[in-house]
Amino acid sequence: LIIREDKETEFQYNINLPISLINESPELAIEAAKRGFQTIAEMNYDVFISLEKFLDSKQKKYLLRTEKLYIAISEMRKTVYDYIARINTSSLKEHESSTTMRLVMASRSQERVSEIVQDVEDVLKRTYDPKTKKFMLSDSAFSEIKFIVKILKGVQRRSFEQSKRWSRTRNSEIVAAHKEITQFVEVAIENHIKRVKDKTCLAPKIDYHDLMHMFDRVARHQEKMSKYFKRRTN
Repeated sequence: LIIREDKETEFQYNINLPISLINESPELAIEAAKRGFQTIAEMNYDVFISLEKFLDSKQKKYLLRTEKLYIAISEMRKTVYDYIARINTSSLKEHESSTTMRLVMASRSQERVSEIVQDVEDVLKRTYDPKTKKFMLSDSAFSEIKFIVKILKGVQRRSFEQSKRWSRTRNSEIVAAHKEITQFVEVAIENHIKRVKDKTCLAPKIDYHDLMHMFDRVARHQEKMSKYFKRRTN
């Protein structure tokens, strides 16, 4: 009996961090570390795609994919950290030291994004009924969650594109999206309070207020990542 893995739960991401580059060309080693960061950012974008598919299809196979991605992101982040630490032991120019520091800070924010989204999933799973394949959420609450996940997915894509080629226009879009999310979170919380009062809330046991602020924290880290890659001028 051969049990085939669902292709939608599998993925393949690779990073190449040659140790020899550190002494031969620190500048190229930093570029390799930067590509490692971009891979992690792309994996987080994959997380948002899979989460959105889970919300749309109600199929838990997409959660299996995100669970694998969280483990891979954590392991890859440690590998990139170790590589950057080795780079910092060599003689670096001032701008190279600045770049490695910004990579470290951006990687931390990237990891926080995956950790917070994992917490979001844990909350959503408590509202999910595997028998009926439905969420025990009111239609309005479910729509709010889907809407904010869609926005965050777009911001995640823009934030890692900033590490490839920083754009002032794209940065403005990220900042505007963060503001929109912050405002939307406040409205969604007010809507939830009304649902509780009207007894139309189907999941009173989950902390909807905390869930919404998780989304806001994700957006804050995405905005931070964009700023880390802004070109510094003397």
